[in-house]
Amino acid sequence: MKTAHRKQSKFKRDPRAMERAFGRVGPFLQAEVTNLLIPTRIAFEAFRTGQATVDDFATLVDTANITLVRSESVDQRCVEACDAATAALKRVQARQRATGRWGMDGPAFLELGVMIDLYDQFIANSSPQQMKAVLEEVHRREEKQRREEAAGATA
Repeated sequence: MKTAHRKQSKFKRDPRAMERAFGRVGPFLQAEVTNLLIPTRIAFEAFRTGQATVDDFATLVDTANITLVRSESVDQRCVEACDAATAALKRVQARQRATGRWGMDGPAFLELGVMIDLYDQFIANSSPQQMKAVLEEVHRREEKQRREEAAGATA
């Protein structure tokens, strides 16, 4: 005998649906946090030990851009710390052009250290959805900057 109850029992709820939803809006898993933080820490350590490469510099620039965009929705002091880190990265780049070697001055270590600590906190306390939106905004700004530079070069 087939009753409405028995027909409905064939269509069971997905017990992991809520878990998947939390994965999009909840915090990162600890393994994900670690995977996101390690490259930045390795790049910073490469500068500290004098082993830095252009890839390490690019990692720190990406981290600074992500941290700046995320900071804009948090606090002006965070934005100021990111601005100081960006200025430090410009000094690092100028030093590399002048000497041919990657290195940092003392204040740059301090300013970038603060920015990296902010990045760590944002990754640990933001959802993947929030960080995806931040990354999309970073890409949008980079693309806008490329277009403006290309327009300036042709003018």
